[in-house]
Amino acid sequence: MKNRLLYLTADDYGMDSGIDRGILDCVTSGSIQNVSICDVASGNNLSKSLSVEAVSILKSASVGLHLCMFSAQTDINRPKDWIHTIKLFFPSPDFLAEKIEALDRTFSELEKLGLPCRFINGHQHVHLFPGWVLPLCEWAKKHNITVMRKPLELGLERNLSRIFRIPLLVLEFLGSLAEKLSRRHKMKWIPAICRWVHEINWQSAVSEIENVRIPEIEIVLHPGYPSEAYISQTGSPINYSNITSQLLQKNFLEIAERKSFSPGKF
Repeated sequence: MKNRLLYLTADDYGMDSGIDRGILDCVTSGSIQNVSICDVASGNNLSKSLSVEAVSILKSASVGLHLCMFSAQTDINRPKDWIHTIKLFFPSPDFLAEKIEALDRTFSELEKLGLPCRFINGHQHVHLFPGWVLPLCEWAKKHNITVMRKPLELGLERNLSRIFRIPLLVLEFLGSLAEKLSRRHKMKWIPAICRWVHEINWQSAVSEIENVRIPEIEIVLHPGYPSEAYISQTGSPINYSNITSQLLQKNFLEIAERKSFSPGKF
């Protein structure tokens, strides 16, 4: 299949000043074309994270909203934070209204800065939980956003032990369910590989997608130079700096282009 689109997306802009700096470096170099900006519910102070220089750089990328139900310190993958998943499965009307209001505020501020939102996704895939799919699709349609992310974790059987496949398979199921639930909203759900954690092997990543007969796919990345405080608070194992250095070398784009992929912007 020729001329397929490959969306390289950097998540978590606004979580930490070091992460922001790494993402801006990657956008400036041309190795990242799409950036997910955290909403104000994450604690993202837009007046600080979106300086005049940052806005100027981000205007060369496609910008989307990164829905954050909780602060950056909460990680629903950790047992001690599992209590928060109850709100995701069974959101109260007040909790729904609070998060939609945060999206409204973030969307409005980005519009004022000349950064129109082209897509929406969720931190830790919170946009896929059944209680949120339809309210988010209705909100997105109201704001002329038609693109969302659904996990497609290719190569699980070769790259991960069986026990670690289970949560990823659950996310794939939630993505498929979300797509069906939102059919009448005519959302475009882009398949996305989201699991790259400690390091990214570009050759391996491309080999996973080159033989899949789909016209477009997204790879979710987490570049940046996170502060020690951020790492200790979130418990994140991701080697942001390693990912950033590889992106700046553009290894992935060079390999992908040889495999008939073109860089995509939402």
